[in-house]
Amino acid sequence: MTKRINQISLLFVLFLFLGCAGFYHNINTKYINFPQSSNDEKVAISYRYDVLRTAGNKKMANKELKKNMKVVAVKITNNTESIINVEESFEFYSANNPIVLMSPLQIKEEIKQSSASYAFYFLGCITLAPLDIAVFGGIGLGNIIVASTANKNLFTELTENDIRTANIKPHESVVGLIGFRSSYLDPITIKLKNSSSTESIQKVNSIEKKQEIIKPVENSIKVEAQKVESTSSQNTLNVGDIVQFYNFSTNKNCLGTVLEVKSKSVLIEYTSFNQKKNIEKDIADVTKVK
Repeated sequence: MTKRINQISLLFVLFLFLGCAGFYHNINTKYINFPQSSNDEKVAISYRYDVLRTAGNKKMANKELKKNMKVVAVKITNNTESIINVEESFEFYSANNPIVLMSPLQIKEEIKQSSASYAFYFLGCITLAPLDIAVFGGIGLGNIIVASTANKNLFTELTENDIRTANIKPHESVVGLIGFRSSYLDPITIKLKNSSSTESIQKVNSIEKKQEIIKPVENSIKVEAQKVESTSSQNTLNVGDIVQFYNFSTNKNCLGTVLEVKSKSVLIEYTSFNQKKNIEKDIADVTKVK
């Protein structure tokens, strides 16, 4: 009887200090109403703080507060006549202080649930009694699975909504998530970078115009013309050239650097979700960015 009381007491203490893991609830940025905004003649930003808590992710919201950081849903509108890349063209401010946007991985590592801590529930299995193993082992394993899955789902949503990599067309808007270090709910503003914004806007526009020119060939004459152009492109591509290509895995146009020029293809290094990757493309499918 005393042994059973001790086990129950241990379970109570563990539950008191560890609690239970929480499921992750998606923020769903496309359904968010943005009450706060900052506008100027070129760009506009609307935003909403505390989206983790609003979505029901209390544990992660508490860590967000403890780590002096903010996960914010934002909507950016391009009022210019050019396509703008967010990361290359914008500077973000909180109460007129520059802020550095965190990557999805950095955000996840700061606010994720500690799945390993729930292994302490296995202490109750030390008696090797079948009931203790079932109760303590089941609770511990269940919480580890829930916490790990929640962390994975958090990272997936942060990556899919990483607004830093977005290209915004003229007079259109994009929504996404950003994360940065701050202890306060200060107004958020954005400005076009003074030095590099014009260059980056022109580069993106150049890529888009080239994409519009590239059309599927529909007859043998066009096919032959493309082959001739491919041979010509081979002579003009060199290692280190910046090229544009369509990535079918992400369904997006990408920029990359030529690592190797082969007889009919090129090896390209590009960045996807903050990770460097290599891809081999036919020369005819690659456009050199001048």
